[in-house]
Amino acid sequence: MTRRYDRDTLESMERYEGCDKILDTVKKFEGLSNIYYNKGLREADRGTISPAIVNLRRAVALNRKNVDAMNLLGLCYFRMGEYALAFREWIFSLDIRPYGNLASEYLGRIEKDELAMARINNAIQGYNKAVNQVAEDQEEMAVMQLKRVVARMPDMVNAQLLLALLRIQQKDYMNAAAGLKKVLVIDQENELALKYLSEIEKVKLHIRKRHVNVARESMVKTDDIIVPSKPYREYSLGRTIGDIVIGIVLGLAIMQFLVLPAIRDKQGAVGTNVVLEQSQQLDDLKRKVEELTTAKTTLEAEKQALQQKNDAYSSVIDAATETLYLAGMNKYRREDYVGAETDFKSAQTLGRKDAETFTYLILSALKQDKIQVAEGYLTEMKGALGEDAAAEAATLIENARSGRE
Repeated sequence: MTRRYDRDTLESMERYEGCDKILDTVKKFEGLSNIYYNKGLREADRGTISPAIVNLRRAVALNRKNVDAMNLLGLCYFRMGEYALAFREWIFSLDIRPYGNLASEYLGRIEKDELAMARINNAIQGYNKAVNQVAEDQEEMAVMQLKRVVARMPDMVNAQLLLALLRIQQKDYMNAAAGLKKVLVIDQENELALKYLSEIEKVKLHIRKRHVNVARESMVKTDDIIVPSKPYREYSLGRTIGDIVIGIVLGLAIMQFLVLPAIRDKQGAVGTNVVLEQSQQLDDLKRKVEELTTAKTTLEAEKQALQQKNDAYSSVIDAATETLYLAGMNKYRREDYVGAETDFKSAQTLGRKDAETFTYLILSALKQDKIQVAEGYLTEMKGALGEDAAAEAATLIENARSGRE
């Protein structure tokens, strides 16, 4: 018996069949997304970041809820110095999975490290400024700006690539190639870096060929023989022999009548005195050599003793400086900013005047809302290390002043 269905039942069945098809499609997309995620993971492990990013973007496009792909894509962007894109992926990931998400840990670590945040912000601002300078045909200024950026953030691939391109335009091929090789350490298959290096090699090969051609053209050809303007004089053999005989006779005559008598008269009187003077001078020289040798040995011993004392003193100072710096870091992490400021200042007094110590000294003052004191430390930092090294610390002070306002 044939079963019959009413119209409503048939429509419901069609809807269910449509849902099944949709679910099948969704599952296929999720499966493809996982395939691309695994490919991206393998590429990232091999250090080929660009192909990894391509595969991970496909994984995210196929499945907007693939949190693992988003987080790994953010890490790849961060490794390439694409900080804004990295933060975007992690924020999207947290919107989908607010709890138990590694993206929260990634963002938390960066937000807690104020120095890292200042470096990232300055690097992004510096790169954008350089791009604008290139657009305004200020290539020299852009090169200087990019050099500062990559000095602070060497992993910022786009900055390295733009700097290399500008150096190629300036025919500074050696430094351009060095920067591109740094990019390939980060991303082994970066297409632009490989392309720029290939162009540099072509230019070098062209220059070598041109030098070879110039050298060949400058060589003297066999046909280019210079003909003397005047002929050489011709002498007869008989005349030449006669001239030689006359010269020998004159020389013998001069020796016989002028030179030999004078030598005989002086030999007897001078010989004895010369021997005595030379003997006395030799004894004096021996005594001076012995005295100098003794003095040298004494000075070397004193120098070695002083060096040992100096090394011991330097070791004590270095150990004390490092202890004070580490104590300051521990106090800073425990939010004991007064003690941290004291320890960092003491470490500086003993000679530790690097950018990191200055920056944490300034941060310790800012945490106590001592902006004027922090500005004084900033002035010292500029005097000791220069404006460029103090740029990140200056940003921290500006941010603190803006927050107070």
